[in-house]
Amino acid sequence: MRRTTPTNIHQVDLFDPDTPAPPAPEPTPIPRRRRPPRTPNPKAAQEILDFATTGRLGVLDDSDRIVAINRDDDRAREVPDSDTVHALIASGYLEPGPNRDVVDARWGITRKPVTPLRLTKTGRALLGRWAALKPI
Repeated sequence: MRRTTPTNIHQVDLFDPDTPAPPAPEPTPIPRRRRPPRTPNPKAAQEILDFATTGRLGVLDDSDRIVAINRDDDRAREVPDSDTVHALIASGYLEPGPNRDVVDARWGITRKPVTPLRLTKTGRALLGRWAALKPI
């Protein structure tokens, strides 16, 4: 038994094939949570340059992820001050090392290649100037 017209204007037969579907809502993009920009910290930059001097800082498998390399167990962990490292790379104080220095480090349960970062000539000069400063 099919009803041709609804008796009430607000009452619609749910199983009627001629009933138009309601318009689908437009998908809203999910906003990304961004970290607030960090203020530059010369002490952190000096520590990062020291890590690069000893070869304990690197770039994970051709990505922009900066990791600290633990030489004892060949484990790589993400660095919390990666923004500072990227700023030092963009300024020309750090650069990726040659391909012969690439090491395989454990990243979780897998092994991935890590290219160590090294100081440039201007990076060594900057580290020397900062190391000569004495606190007040």
